[in-house]
Amino acid sequence: MESEVLVDSNVFIDLMKYRGDPAPWLYRWPGIRNLVVCGIVRVEVLRGVKSPKAYSKLNNFMDVMVNVPASNRLWDEVAALAWKPLFGLDTADAAGRVREMLVIERYREGKLSRGQAAEMLGLGFHEAEILFKCCGATQQPTWDELEQSAQAFRSLTEA
Repeated sequence: MESEVLVDSNVFIDLMKYRGDPAPWLYRWPGIRNLVVCGIVRVEVLRGVKSPKAYSKLNNFMDVMVNVPASNRLWDEVAALAWKPLFGLDTADAAGRVREMLVIERYREGKLSRGQAAEMLGLGFHEAEILFKCCGATQQPTWDELEQSAQAFRSLTEA
């Protein structure tokens, strides 16, 4: 079963530390065909690369991964989350919250189905429903989908 996997910075860093080039190791994971990276992971990983050659190689590898686009709203939430330590608020789950925001944003954009997003977040159906509703994460149907629904409804009512 093919799946998308958001590779976190700690995975890249550990692989580079103990294995060297992370690319062959990432592609050995069974069932994974779509490796995903986001802007913050790119920055965290690439800022620690020591040599220009290794930087170029890893940057090129990340270019062929699925890149998660991030809206200004998402970065505003990330900035607010990063700002909380100034007030002594709990930031123990900062990485989990950022991952959650990325998945919700992909769901909101229609890049993930409700089931895929729930699975990536480790939530059941009802938990995911509550989370999406609290975050205002709704997917609007396309014009074609509305047309198909209308036609299906008409055919049922005319029969």
